[in-house]
Amino acid sequence: MCKMRPTLLLALASAALLLPAKQGIAGEGLSRCTEINLNAEPERAIVICSDVILQERLTREELSDAYRVRANAHMRTGRFGVAVRDFSTAVELDPGNPRNYWERGNAYIWARNPELAFVDFNMCMEIDPHYFGGHAGIAFLQNNAGYRSDAAAGLRKALALKPDEHWTRRIRAEILYKLERYDEAAAEYQIIVDAGSQAVDKLLDRRGQIQKVDIYTDALVGLARSFIQLRQFETVPDLLEQALSRDPSLESAWLALAQYWSAQNDGQKALDAAEKMLALDPHSLNAFSLKAQSLNELGRNKEALLAIDDGLRIDKSWGYSFQIRGVILRELGRYIEAAADFEQASLLSNGIRDALQQRAKVAGYYDQPVGTPFDDRLRNAIMACVQDRSC
Repeated sequence: MCKMRPTLLLALASAALLLPAKQGIAGEGLSRCTEINLNAEPERAIVICSDVILQERLTREELSDAYRVRANAHMRTGRFGVAVRDFSTAVELDPGNPRNYWERGNAYIWARNPELAFVDFNMCMEIDPHYFGGHAGIAFLQNNAGYRSDAAAGLRKALALKPDEHWTRRIRAEILYKLERYDEAAAEYQIIVDAGSQAVDKLLDRRGQIQKVDIYTDALVGLARSFIQLRQFETVPDLLEQALSRDPSLESAWLALAQYWSAQNDGQKALDAAEKMLALDPHSLNAFSLKAQSLNELGRNKEALLAIDDGLRIDKSWGYSFQIRGVILRELGRYIEAAADFEQASLLSNGIRDALQQRAKVAGYYDQPVGTPFDDRLRNAIMACVQDRSC
């Protein structure tokens, strides 16, 4: 329901920035370059790294380190193509170092070249099968390509190597949640919560800037959402109260709270939470959807229809909004319009379409004469389930 798209790439890039350079002849200069880069002065860091590169008597490994650290500074400026070139030089100078392939793979992803990133992550694991970055990088690519089960398995291997990588664990939890493996997702979120409020990571955003993300608070919400799906409600209010005390404007927490009250059949409190979300973000599709659902549950169908129409005016590409409007129209007895909305939802969302296809099978429309177009069978199934309220 929540229109979010998590990414592991932020964690990979930030981890690369935070790793210290090796010590040696160039070690002091590289450490200074890294420190300045992390203090949001990447241009100065590039100058210092360039000075190190020009030094004489550097070993190939030290020179490789210098190019790699300078590449990370270029990442901070958003010059990802330039960063790829420096990482490539680092690879040429020290081809046996898995870290060089890992970090170049990250840069390839930022430069929108996932194919070469995949090659680098595989090379990283070929050199060192136990290298965290190789497993995590391939898992990111698998998740981005829609292979969530494979991504979850890959991240399990990565976390076995680095159990304290909270951001990576949080990404695995989100993948498991999307796979509807809620008990496993809850277990991952619980590990982060048990680690305490120090679970705050620095991440690299698309503009190359460092941002802080409070993973502990995020995990509190994730754990609550998982428990709601598992219908284990006892600790949900406390988890969300903690999250909102840390960040009163956290939309995901208000979303989870609205879902909790809806599951408790308290439409008014769910509506209050949705209204709070809209006050924080007047363009929140989640908020309009929850407001419409809550009003519909309260029997205020016409107001619910107005609310979901407000959301659709903002974005008509989200299948879930059409599904909600289909439910409301059905309640109003407008079956033909409801069926049209369910069909539109099925066109926009594979998940909704799969559910409706399954409804078509159950309804026996697959038993129609050979040659009957599937779309006709699906359309008939939609009309049937609208009328008998099974969709």
